[in-house]
Amino acid sequence: MVMYDGKTSAIIALLKYYYIKQALGTTVPGAIFRECVSVTEGGMFSPDGKQQPTVQAAAACNPDGSWGINIVNTPVCPPSTAKTYGAATSFTLSITVEELANTPSATFTLYRSRANTHVVNSGTVTFTNGVGTVSIASKELLSLRSASATATIPPVPSGLSASTFNAP
Repeated sequence: MVMYDGKTSAIIALLKYYYIKQALGTTVPGAIFRECVSVTEGGMFSPDGKQQPTVQAAAACNPDGSWGINIVNTPVCPPSTAKTYGAATSFTLSITVEELANTPSATFTLYRSRANTHVVNSGTVTFTNGVGTVSIASKELLSLRSASATATIPPVPSGLSASTFNAP
C-alpha cells in the first residue's frame, strides 16, 4: 500500500491505500452487510469465480443506523486467461436500498477516489424512497454514508437483495 522511492527518499502512498482509507470510513465494526446485485450483470461474484461485474458494490447498515455504500468501477478482464482489460467506461448508477424504501428522504455524503484525487468530499446525494443516483468514472471508488439514525438495524432479510444498482 506504500512504496519507498529511493531517488527522493520518500514514502509514497499507492492508490490502494486511499481506496482502503475511504472504504473504512463508510462502514464500522458491527455493520451488517447486505447482498448487492447489479440489475444488468447480476451478483458481485460469478458462480465460477472468474468474472465479476464491471461495477462492484458493498452496502451495510452501521450500528448507529447509518448506511454505508462503496462502489468501484473497474474495467474487467475477459473471461479467458488473457491479461487485457475491458474499455474504461463511466456510468450513471441508480442505487436502491430496499430498507429505505419507506424513507421519503435520506442524505448521503459522497466521497470519491481515483488516480491523483484521493478521498474527496463531493457533496451529498439525496435518496428518495430508498433510491439515489450517482455518476462514476472508470477506476473510481465512490463511498456514500448517511447520517446516523435512531432506528435499529433491521433484521437480515431472507431471499432479499437489499441493495441494487443499474448500470447501462
